[in-house]
Amino acid sequence: MPADPVARRAREKNPPAVRHHTLHEAARNPVLWLMWLCLLGAAGVAVLGICLLTVYGGQLGLGGPTVWSVTVAGGAGAAAAGALSDRSGRRTALISACLLLAVAQFGVLGAARAGSGVLLLGCATVTGAAGAAVLALVTALATDHFGENHSASVHGLLTGAWLLPVAVGSSTRAVAYTARDPHSAFLLAGCTGLACAVVALFLKAPGRLSVRRVVPNPHPLGEEMA
Repeated sequence: MPADPVARRAREKNPPAVRHHTLHEAARNPVLWLMWLCLLGAAGVAVLGICLLTVYGGQLGLGGPTVWSVTVAGGAGAAAAGALSDRSGRRTALISACLLLAVAQFGVLGAARAGSGVLLLGCATVTGAAGAAVLALVTALATDHFGENHSASVHGLLTGAWLLPVAVGSSTRAVAYTARDPHSAFLLAGCTGLACAVVALFLKAPGRLSVRRVVPNPHPLGEEMA
């Protein structure tokens, strides 16, 4: 164990993988595909939120570039997610990020009803920060669960889940379709964020025994030798 207490706590909260998995071995484990689904849903929520926030921003007298810049600034603040995950654990931090992402989408609906531009900018900041945090935490969890030797191929598979909504969201036709009923779109996005948090509950490292499952030896070594 590391001598530094901070590093020791981070190691206890985020133990390393039991062994190094190849991409083929990791793909046969359901945990990898749960990560993929969690990342896909969170990316879809973040992309949809960013696209539609500019629509609501225009209705509340805020320029699209203003909302966009606040969202990007919030994403830069997601660097704190790594430090928080060292203290609370990556899975706990991931669940919190998914919940924040969901709450931000519901908050946009409240901002539209109240006509509050400040609340809208706050939700844009949270959307950017939580969306970026989910990406960072899922990739870190993949390393903790499947090892480092083949992390590039595993991360490449997971990154595809993030890029898919980005490619779809960049289509002007997709943005125009969701902009017809942004209320329902944000409601669906919030529910998707909650679903991602539920999926994150099941992200447990393959082959790692839970502390509750470890049964102490009823006959310690000292008694057996006595």
